[in-house]
Amino acid sequence: MFSTKSCLTIKCFSAVFVVFLLFGCEGRAKNDIFERFSVTDPGVNIKIITDMVPIGTSVEKGRATLKKKGFSCRIEKKQRLAVYNLETKQEEIEEVDIVWCDIDDLEPLVQRRYHAFLIFDKNNIITKITVQFGVIGLNEKEFKYNKK
Repeated sequence: MFSTKSCLTIKCFSAVFVVFLLFGCEGRAKNDIFERFSVTDPGVNIKIITDMVPIGTSVEKGRATLKKKGFSCRIEKKQRLAVYNLETKQEEIEEVDIVWCDIDDLEPLVQRRYHAFLIFDKNNIITKITVQFGVIGLNEKEFKYNKK
C-alpha cells in the first residue's frame, strides 16, 4: 500500500513532531527562572538572585550556585557598573569587582537576556547584587529597563 520511501518520510515527520512536542520551537527545555523574572521591576530580579545567593556568600559558592541554574559566569575586576539601589530606586555608578553571570532564553523572534552581578569585596565575599535585563528582537537593538 505505502512505498518504502513514503514510510521513511512518515517516520521522519513523526520523529520531528515528537521533538517539537517535547522541546518546543527553540529545541531546548525552558529554564523556570524566566517565568519568575520581571521585565519592569529590577527589585524583583535582585530578590530572586539574592534568594539563591545571599549577601555574605563566598564568590566561589555564589558562582557555582548560579552556574547550576544555567548561568554562565566570569570574574571581572574594577568594572564601572550601574548598581541599582533598592532604597532609592536609582542607579549609582560604582567601580567594583564582580562575578558577571548571564543567562538567556531564545524565543522564536526574541531573545531575553539577564545579567546578574555579584559584587564582592577584597575577602571574596559577596556584598551586593544587581541585575540587568535586556531583550533583543528582530532589529537586534537591545532594550534595558534599568538603563537611562
